[in-house]
Amino acid sequence: MYFKTEDILEKQQLVKIRNQLLFLKNDYPQFYDWFNNKVITEVQSSKRRVILASTRLNDFAGVLILKNTATEKKICTLYVSQEIRNKKLGSLFFDIAFEKLKTDKPLITVSDDHIKEFDKLLKKYKFILSETIDGYYRSEISEYSYNGHLYVPKILIA
Repeated sequence: MYFKTEDILEKQQLVKIRNQLLFLKNDYPQFYDWFNNKVITEVQSSKRRVILASTRLNDFAGVLILKNTATEKKICTLYVSQEIRNKKLGSLFFDIAFEKLKTDKPLITVSDDHIKEFDKLLKKYKFILSETIDGYYRSEISEYSYNGHLYVPKILIA
């Protein structure tokens, strides 16, 4: 299957992508705020990249969101639409991430709910589990961090 990929820079297009990904609020309750305050603003400064994949029949086959700073190379979001799964778009997105981030070991986190969906790709690219954090995004759900550690804010007790 042929996939067309393109970097998305225009705010109007980013908002459209955000709206199509709003279901991710179920997994990541702060998704809407994160997308508005981080992704949209940081695309303009090149700290983040949003890559949209489409096919002849599907304008929204998948989305890849990357964070690329001096201190962090991360796959933030990798989504492939249900009807496109198992057609190599996930592998294409990993390859794009490696190229854009200039590393074959970027940080990625995957929740308990989605670990089975990512298992083959994580093994294919030899990603290494660095840590498991319970309740990072949602209580009672573990987040698995590969190729690095998530920032965990310290709680100060006065």
